[in-house]
Amino acid sequence: MKFSRFSITFGLCLALAACDGGASSGDEGQGTSASCGDEVMPSPLDPTYASCVGTSFLATHSETRLIGASDNAEVIRVLPGSNKLLLLASKARKLTLLDVQDGALSTVAEKVFFAEDSSESELTSLSVSPDGTWAVATRTIIEKDDSGRQVDCAGELVFFDLSEGESFGAILKQIEVGPMPDAVAISGDGRFVVSADERDGPDAWGKCEVAGEKPSISVIEIGEGPDTARLRSQIALDEDIAVSGPREPEYVAISRDNDRVVVTLQDSHEIAVFDISALPEGVSTSDSLPLKIVKLPPNALCAYPWPDGVLAFEDARGEEFFAIAGEWNDQLIIVDRDGNTIANKEITPRELPESLPRVVDGASPYFSPDSLAGFKLDGVPYLALTLRHAGAVLIYDVSSAESPTCPTTVKVGQSEAGGADADGSTIRPEGVGAASDGRFIVTANEGESSVSLIVPAR
Repeated sequence: MKFSRFSITFGLCLALAACDGGASSGDEGQGTSASCGDEVMPSPLDPTYASCVGTSFLATHSETRLIGASDNAEVIRVLPGSNKLLLLASKARKLTLLDVQDGALSTVAEKVFFAEDSSESELTSLSVSPDGTWAVATRTIIEKDDSGRQVDCAGELVFFDLSEGESFGAILKQIEVGPMPDAVAISGDGRFVVSADERDGPDAWGKCEVAGEKPSISVIEIGEGPDTARLRSQIALDEDIAVSGPREPEYVAISRDNDRVVVTLQDSHEIAVFDISALPEGVSTSDSLPLKIVKLPPNALCAYPWPDGVLAFEDARGEEFFAIAGEWNDQLIIVDRDGNTIANKEITPRELPESLPRVVDGASPYFSPDSLAGFKLDGVPYLALTLRHAGAVLIYDVSSAESPTCPTTVKVGQSEAGGADADGSTIRPEGVGAASDGRFIVTANEGESSVSLIVPAR
């Protein structure tokens, strides 16, 4: 996730005279195609302002627990079939095991990784095995010479034990992947791990200042267990920066068939779609593979999404789709397994409470959706999105994937100091997780460095 170049790009998009209708954010003219420059992109409209046809998820903020002022709480996951949570603080490289009981949070265990590393390296993402016995984190590695100049940007996956007690957090395996990995996912059968190796290079306003590094997607085969994991395939992403922008992987999701993968490519406003089974072993370039690159649609102002989180989910019919958070144009985009857009929903001020913080500077998104979690409550499927600029979670009924409906919001955090101004929320929720049956939702609040618990209002 990057910020320094977004407001420039968004501001230029707002100024484009080529945009049909010149609608402001929230105008109902968003339903037709958006003509942005020489492109005509589909912008399907679902009835955002029509009467709610569905089920609103009514919930309340139960508790927020502070983690550490400078820890950078960023990623949170729910251990399958339990009330346990894993929180990853990226800058502190700290893993915290939490428990949810009676609407309250308690700390069970903590583990700090690589305490001897004094560099700017971080643990940036986390995924938990289907049986909850092990997990894997992405580690960025930045090396500098004696003068302080960066000389290398690398990355690895760190596999570790989740057994409670002395072995909690014990490292089981480390595998080198592409530079600066920013997300990781484990397949539902536990056989594969896929990482989005962002690179985060200088042409993308990133942390890596070393030119020539290549963004990639890595596929790890687990074998008999995490200690036998090996790099199976790696896709080196080709790019034409002059045409599409840097093609840097941001987030990854794996389908229920444990084969189809969707990766968001943030700076080029695209997704990559491929099947693990179709990849050869070893390193391959993307132009030599059955890899589909899909450009995502803009909003009514011709602002493209800078896609961040992506999640595989099922609607009420049992059909599988992928939801994508459009971080920099306030969109929720839903695509089918082939990457075709079936819903392009703008998150507008008119559907959220006026009391929520937001960024109001004429160049940035109001709300900035970041990460997603899915769950079902009483048989109704829902999607939860963190809204970084609003300090809140937004929840939709997705019984029909084509028409997310009945939005509800829950404010999170312990001490909000933001408002409707140039900065928005000071809580800045980023990661989100949910129990599969909807009994609780949790957020990792990067700005406040805290964890918030949300429970259904029953």
